[in-house]
Amino acid sequence: MSKGSTMLEKYSGTLSEYQAKKVLKQAEIPCVEEKLAKTADEAVDYANNIGYPVILKVDSQDVQHKTDIGAVEDAHDETEIRKRFDIIKQNVHRQNEDPKINGILVEKNSMELKQF
Repeated sequence: MSKGSTMLEKYSGTLSEYQAKKVLKQAEIPCVEEKLAKTADEAVDYANNIGYPVILKVDSQDVQHKTDIGAVEDAHDETEIRKRFDIIKQNVHRQNEDPKINGILVEKNSMELKQF
């Protein structure tokens, strides 16, 4: 039995992105480094450590198509993180009356789009 399948036994139903990446890492499959932030302050602290720009994404088993509902945002500084952290949560609540939100994933945006 692989390490990933052992990890999967801990979960039932749909996995959130963060949970799925934990399973992949357990199976030694490389993933983008990220932090699950419960508060905007945690998101800011992590972004300050890894550098800007960052991507913010809701982590929820109830949301599979994050971009479709505005639950993925980029941020270039602390002010943007705080604003977008709240926007993401509001967008999720508009789509689902009682979503289970585990937090907001923060990861380095290494592929920022350049305008030509």
